[in-house]
Amino acid sequence: MSDLLHDSQPHSLPMLLNRRRVLGAISGGALIAALRPPTSLAQAATPTPETVAQLKALSQSLCGGGVFDDDRTAQLASLFAGDPTLNAGLEDLLSQAPTLPPAAERSANAQAAAQEILLYWYCGEFKGQPVENHAEVYTQLQAWQAMYTPAWTTCKVYGAWADPPTMTPQQPEIA
Repeated sequence: MSDLLHDSQPHSLPMLLNRRRVLGAISGGALIAALRPPTSLAQAATPTPETVAQLKALSQSLCGGGVFDDDRTAQLASLFAGDPTLNAGLEDLLSQAPTLPPAAERSANAQAAAQEILLYWYCGEFKGQPVENHAEVYTQLQAWQAMYTPAWTTCKVYGAWADPPTMTPQQPEIA
């Protein structure tokens, strides 16, 4: 770089000053951008009880019944609030509730929202990713309610496995 300052060609000094100005402008712009708060990111609002009740009824309609926790429904509402496209689809579905049109007659946004609702309740996912508290809600997923069985990870008789086996021979039930 010192060669550029002492270069004998007459055009090298203005070129160096222009380069410094450009680099200074880029650095200043990056600094200003870093200091500015991220206002463009979508902020999920706390859903109202009315919104939670509407989403719960819509979820029951789409899933064909079941038990739906209010806290998980509020979490789903917050996730929808963070995505404008899915939120528009949700609003479309809510405007048509309680009688929903067949899937083929829904808008693309409404169909995507319905798909996310089903995946949330049956798989514990939203937009292809597990929900934040997936391990806590796994045993409450709709899939287990639909199969009328507890989740495989739920032990109904904790500690029974530690008891010694019985010494009496087992008799067949059809004997």
